Amino acid sequence: MEYNEEDSSLLGFLSFLIIVGYIVITLAHGTPSDVPVSQESATESEAAGP
Repeated sequence: MEYNEEDSSLLGFLSFLIIVGYIVITLAHGTPSDVPVSQESATESEAAGP
Protein backbone atom coordinates (compact mmCIF):
# COMPACT_ATOMS: atom_id res chain seq x y z
CA MET A 1 0.00 0.00 0.00
CA GLU A 2 1.14 3.51 -0.75
CA TYR A 3 1.14 6.00 2.09
CA ASN A 4 0.07 9.49 1.03
CA GLU A 5 0.33 12.60 3.19
CA GLU A 6 -3.11 13.68 2.01
CA ASP A 7 -4.69 10.51 3.43
CA SER A 8 -2.98 10.94 6.80
CA SER A 9 -4.03 14.58 7.07
CA LEU A 10 -7.59 13.69 6.11
CA LEU A 11 -7.67 10.90 8.68
CA GLY A 12 -6.33 13.25 11.35
CA PHE A 13 -8.93 15.86 10.43
CA LEU A 14 -11.77 13.34 10.62
CA SER A 15 -10.56 12.00 13.97
CA PHE A 16 -10.35 15.59 15.24
CA LEU A 17 -13.95 16.24 14.20
CA ILE A 18 -15.10 13.02 15.86
CA ILE A 19 -13.37 13.92 19.13
CA VAL A 20 -14.74 17.48 19.13
CA GLY A 21 -18.23 16.22 18.26
CA TYR A 22 -18.10 13.65 21.07
CA ILE A 23 -17.04 16.31 23.57
CA VAL A 24 -19.80 18.68 22.47
CA ILE A 25 -22.46 15.94 22.70
CA THR A 26 -21.18 14.86 26.11
CA LEU A 27 -21.23 18.41 27.47
CA ALA A 28 -24.67 19.05 25.96
CA HIS A 29 -26.32 15.93 27.41
CA GLY A 30 -24.20 15.51 30.54
CA THR A 31 -22.30 12.33 31.34
CA PRO A 32 -23.49 9.35 29.25
CA SER A 33 -23.80 7.15 32.36
CA ASP A 34 -26.21 9.52 34.13
CA VAL A 35 -28.67 10.03 31.27
CA PRO A 36 -29.83 6.39 30.77
CA VAL A 37 -30.10 5.86 34.55
CA SER A 38 -32.39 8.86 35.00
CA GLN A 39 -34.55 7.75 32.05
CA GLU A 40 -34.80 4.17 33.36
CA SER A 41 -35.70 5.29 36.90
CA ALA A 42 -38.39 7.61 35.54
CA THR A 43 -39.85 4.83 33.37
CA GLU A 44 -39.83 2.34 36.24
CA SER A 45 -41.56 4.77 38.62
CA GLU A 46 -44.25 5.51 36.02
CA ALA A 47 -44.81 1.81 35.30
CA ALA A 48 -44.95 0.91 39.01
CA GLY A 49 -47.29 3.79 39.91
CA PRO A 50 -50.48 2.74 38.08
